[in-house]
Amino acid sequence: MTQHLALLTRFDGRSVDRDAILAWEHTRAVKVLKFLGAPASELSGNVDELRERLYGLKRTIGPAALQERVAKRVRVANLITGTAAGLARGKRVQSSVTIRVPSGTAEEFANWFATESAKADSDALLAACPDHYFIGEDGRGRQKVIETTGGSPLPTEFFIDYDDLSTLSTPASSGWPIQIGGVARTSTGTPIGGVRHQFRNVPGGGFESWNTVEFPSNVGRRLVTGHQWHLACEFGNWIEFQQA
Repeated sequence: MTQHLALLTRFDGRSVDRDAILAWEHTRAVKVLKFLGAPASELSGNVDELRERLYGLKRTIGPAALQERVAKRVRVANLITGTAAGLARGKRVQSSVTIRVPSGTAEEFANWFATESAKADSDALLAACPDHYFIGEDGRGRQKVIETTGGSPLPTEFFIDYDDLSTLSTPASSGWPIQIGGVARTSTGTPIGGVRHQFRNVPGGGFESWNTVEFPSNVGRRLVTGHQWHLACEFGNWIEFQQA
């Protein structure tokens, strides 16, 4: 089994064990493998085996066919999300986690993340969470994302423009000098949320990653808390991918 980094993750001020996050990923991986038609023989194994198996299945299906598999669900979810954003009138709620990393630097990780985000179809971004169906830069320089957010039953599609901070409600913190943020919009341009990821080095070595996703304020607490597990899963894995 892969040797995992000793990441210290916090949700709303409480510590969450790395093993608990990997157990959440394992549960989600089994569910998505079933959804994509994997045989029962492929549903057992440790989290690293399931992650590799699911990534391989997604690549075997291919990005276009995979998006087609979830297209009906995405259309329903997009309608719900767009309606919620309209009713919220620009008000947002944040889903946020912090991760303390014992090695590496904030600059190295942020540069790696920016490079992966600029790819037309990133292997690393796809593999980091079972609920990712596509992450890649589109022809307009936006990051296209199709994923099931942590507390949602359906996958959604949105586009993040990392040059646009216009409707973000999460302020930049002066104590976190490295910032990656952007507004998330529907395919028709309606703002539905956004991201602000902030990073800082820690005296003595390592760095901290403070990752926040904004949703319309009326989405409900279940989605907000559920997405903390999603954030902890994907960023924990991205950090390990970058340092591997």
